[in-house]
Amino acid sequence: MLFTKNPYKKILRDKIWLNMFVFLFYYYSLPEFPEKCKVVLRNDIILRDLLLCSGKFHYEYPRFENFSYDDICHNDQVRKLLNSDEEEKYIILYSRYKFLNDSKESYITGYFKVGEKYKRKYNYLKTKESYGFSASEYCLIKRNEAFKIDYTGQGVPSNKGDGEMSKKLELYLDKLKNLNPKNNVSDIYKSETNRILNLLSSDNGLDFIKTNCTNGGCKEKKCYFRSVLNRKGYGLEYIKHFYDPDYHIGFIFDRLEKDPLQESKKMF
Repeated sequence: MLFTKNPYKKILRDKIWLNMFVFLFYYYSLPEFPEKCKVVLRNDIILRDLLLCSGKFHYEYPRFENFSYDDICHNDQVRKLLNSDEEEKYIILYSRYKFLNDSKESYITGYFKVGEKYKRKYNYLKTKESYGFSASEYCLIKRNEAFKIDYTGQGVPSNKGDGEMSKKLELYLDKLKNLNPKNNVSDIYKSETNRILNLLSSDNGLDFIKTNCTNGGCKEKKCYFRSVLNRKGYGLEYIKHFYDPDYHIGFIFDRLEKDPLQESKKMF
């Protein structure tokens, strides 16, 4: 049992979970960086893959800069959450973290609770509207406090499923929600995400990266980002393209007005 061996509390717990909808969302994360790196300053948090180190181009979600999520990523699952009748809805976040020695570990790093729902109109990827939510509650934790899990899939299990991971989501969410508030370092995730975004979206920031990561500025023998910069067809100009204010979905959305959605309306 999650909370207690008291059967009456177990009944209460089961009623609570019947009114919850929880998904596990995978995200590509930044790998471990050399200790003296001047671009990625913290290896103790697991940021999304802002520097495209994975080569998978999943670099915009989760949006730690403002604790929101929309249906550009995990489209079906986000829409199911937004349109479901459950009283409380959550996404649990997990990633496969890569260390400098090439080993990998899977970690659950936190959660977002679905809060205000909204719609935004735009013209991107042949889509005219996007539906999303701002988190009304969130918790993000440091790597050494994150929950190490055996799961390595990139599927999207939910607490409504019957798979092995689905059955554990209630436990993980409960553990996250009952952490000491001091363990919640969401403000660090936000500030570090914004700091790196500012580097990648400004001329001064790009010059800083160029000075410290190329032109002999980095002497480290192992750095995944330097490998990206040296990869044929890549380079800093290539990465700069992904952070063009008219291309990057986060910058586009930050300029657009949100249209709040009424809870009583079925959206899809």
